[in-house]
Amino acid sequence: MSDARVRYTKDTIRRYFLKLLKTTPIHRITVKKICELAEINRSTFYRYYRDPYDILEQLETEIINEFTKIVNSINSRNFEERMLFIMKHLKENMTYYSIMFSENGNQAFISKMMDISLQLTKERYQVKGNKVFSKDQEKLFYFFSRGCKGVIEYWISQDMKEEPQEIVDYLLDLYKRHKDNF
Repeated sequence: MSDARVRYTKDTIRRYFLKLLKTTPIHRITVKKICELAEINRSTFYRYYRDPYDILEQLETEIINEFTKIVNSINSRNFEERMLFIMKHLKENMTYYSIMFSENGNQAFISKMMDISLQLTKERYQVKGNKVFSKDQEKLFYFFSRGCKGVIEYWISQDMKEEPQEIVDYLLDLYKRHKDNF
């Protein structure tokens, strides 16, 4: 099978898997249902995936790798520019993120994304000031990152009606109130 045909088949399987995941918890998604929607036979499905959990795991890995690459590519150390870049990326990929951050998504995936963002942000600050965080600063950093997660989850759950800049301005306002503690 040609590479283009393989990509098309895998994309079709993923598209229908995501369509199901939008309304159905993963433990209720069956290979049979995916195959029916994608109009493929089970042997074609099993050529690429073990089960629905395998699709989810592969999607999560790809999204996390892409997200990490994007966050690493942001040259600015400016908090606002970095956050705006990330919010624009989330909005541009709203279809994936709205499903992955939904109640049917994997909560561990959401936490992993936030942990990556937290770690990369901490590294930027440490490179900038070459300092080690105190325990209180670590706690505040952790608290702020989890707060950002909550704001982002809320934004996504509301279909990202607000512009990325509005979300960044809100987070920046929170950050400015506490930045002296970093």
